[in-house]
Parts: sequence; C-alpha cells; structure tokens
Amino acid sequence: MQSKQKAISQFRTLTQKQRDLMCAELETLQQQSDQANKRIEQLLDLKKQTRANRRTHLHREMLLNQCQVQGMLSKMVDHQQHELELVHAQYHSLQTLLKAKHIKVKGLENQLASWQREQKIVLQKNEDLALEEAINNFSARQLSGL
Repeated sequence: MQSKQKAISQFRTLTQKQRDLMCAELETLQQQSDQANKRIEQLLDLKKQTRANRRTHLHREMLLNQCQVQGMLSKMVDHQQHELELVHAQYHSLQTLLKAKHIKVKGLENQLASWQREQKIVLQKNEDLALEEAINNFSARQLSGL
C-alpha cells in the first residue's frame, strides 16, 4: 500500500509541476496577446494619421507613396490580427489543458487521501487485534495460574 501511495504522490508532484509550467506559459501567452493588441492599436492609429495628413494638391509620386504606405499598414494590421488570433487559440487550448490537469491533480490528491484513510483503518484494526490478542493471552495465563 505504501508503494502505491509513494507512486501516486510522486505522480501528483510531477503533474503539479506540469500544471505550474502550463500556468507560466498561459501567463506568457496573455502577455503576448496584450502586446499584439497594443501593436494593432498603434498601427491603426498610424494608419488614421496618414489618412488625416492628406493634402488637396498632391503630386503623383506623393499619392503613390501614400497609397503604398496605406497598403503596407493594412498588411501589417492584418498580419498582427492573424498573430493575435493564433495566440488566442493557443491560450484557449492551453487553458483547456490546464483545467484537465487541475482536475487530474485533484483526483490524485483524493485518491491519495483515500488510500491514506484506508491504511489508517487497517493499521487501527491491526492494533486492535494485537491488543485483543494480548488481553486474551493475559487472561488465559491468569486462568491457567488459578
């Protein structure tokens, strides 16, 4: 029984470490998501500023440059939004795995506690039997001595 308890305890410790690593990774993904949101916001602000700076009399080259800038900014915004979607997908996937790992740890803790209670009951029964046997032996010696 003790080997089972030791094994389950070690497995629980390993699972807890994995869960803690997942928590750290989840936090990293949250930070990446925040940074991606900030970059998208900055790019959209830059795009608005370039639109607002249009003049009524633009040279052909300036108009082409401004169109290229708008196109590049649009591509960058799309790319950042795609990266943000990927980070969100990773975040939700990892969050699901983390919940499953947490449930697993709780199950292992419950199983370990159950086995420990069972072992205490068995030990108590063994002690009771040993005490009863000692009392019976003592009584038998006293009766035989009479």
